[in-house]
Amino acid sequence: NAAVDIPCTLSNLPRMLSAVQSSDPKEQLGGTRAVRKLLSKPSDPPVQDVISFGLLPYLCEFLRPNHNATLQFESAWALTNIGSS
Repeated sequence: NAAVDIPCTLSNLPRMLSAVQSSDPKEQLGGTRAVRKLLSKPSDPPVQDVISFGLLPYLCEFLRPNHNATLQFESAWALTNIGSS
């Protein structure tokens, strides 16, 4: 049940979006984790890029109770990073 590993670089935003749009939970978790790591940069995280790419609705959706706890955790962390920037 391991997540798909996606490098957390700005150039991989299209891959992250594709992953969170997938119906595969491993893809969803890998994409969400990559977004979270990208937003966890200590200086100047690319918040506007993530928002502009359309990832925010997916992060919000993954908070719903029908998703697994790890995906919810990663989504909440990413959203916290967005909110704190």
